[in-house]
Amino acid sequence: MEKRWESIPIKMTLELGAIKLSFAECAQLTLGSRLQFPTGKGDPLRITSGGEVVGHGRLTLADDNRTLACEITDWLSAAKPAGIPTPESVLLVRVPNAEKSSS
Repeated sequence: MEKRWESIPIKMTLELGAIKLSFAECAQLTLGSRLQFPTGKGDPLRITSGGEVVGHGRLTLADDNRTLACEITDWLSAAKPAGIPTPESVLLVRVPNAEKSSS
């Protein structure tokens, strides 16, 4: 019997953090401006799906050293319906022009 749930797309979100800017600060943003988040390299990230926390991970580089990835460090079993395998690898996040922003 075919497992129909296997083809259902699930949106996963990695939360890097949040910052507050004043209206004046937002108005000064231009192309090339950088927003600094409170999350540092190796700090835990929340992994959410449907507005609920489903796990935690840490920001890393993928094997190509250009693509950001999140290594899963904790996967909440309550968030995983029975029969759905737990992720064993990393979630890849594509970052266009990553080599240009590393300067």
